[in-house]
Amino acid sequence: MPTPPFPVVPFPRSPTPRSLPGIYGTAPDSPAPATSRNDDNRPLGTARCRTAAPAGPAMEQWSTGTIHARNSDGAVTMTRASQRWSESTDRTLRAAGWFPGRRVETAMWESVLEERGGFTIHPAARVFLREFGGLEVRERGPGISAIRADFQIDPRMAEWDEEIFDVLSEEASTSLYPLGMAGRRNLYLGMAADGRVFLGMDEAWEFADSGDRALEKLVEGIN
Repeated sequence: MPTPPFPVVPFPRSPTPRSLPGIYGTAPDSPAPATSRNDDNRPLGTARCRTAAPAGPAMEQWSTGTIHARNSDGAVTMTRASQRWSESTDRTLRAAGWFPGRRVETAMWESVLEERGGFTIHPAARVFLREFGGLEVRERGPGISAIRADFQIDPRMAEWDEEIFDVLSEEASTSLYPLGMAGRRNLYLGMAADGRVFLGMDEAWEFADSGDRALEKLVEGIN
């Protein structure tokens, strides 16, 4: 397995797992509160709901009073930070220009990448780029378990690098579509058709199981 793409932070770690702010509503290093659960392992008093994005798998979540809605093309229109990502990630993305319901046109990117690089976009990458395309976060420094990396969401950064993405796709055993770059433009971000996000240049590292999780890991500094 490749070496993790970002250096581990060289400072003492707590002996207990550290929870992200806003996920459990507890202080770092304190355990998540015990919760009574239904037969299917959901917290008591919650309902299971399902939303679907076109040409993609249905998405399932617990409904606990948190607003988390998607429109007909899969874009998130309303959310609370604690449901989707940490509060600090939410603040960072908003400062970069993101907001719930954000939508940018991707047709030009798709055309350029297909014409110059032979890339064919898949629905998962299109939904992600419609919401986050054009964002740039320049913050760097120590994170939770790794260095917080700067990143830019712009697929055109790979328009002449089809051969690199061929190698990365072969390493990942799946076709990757360019999302942008991270780590002072030393690493490409690519998304598989199932939504997983990979990092790499000479070799591919599976970084996160979704675009949302990849953004949070980059902002927070999580390996």
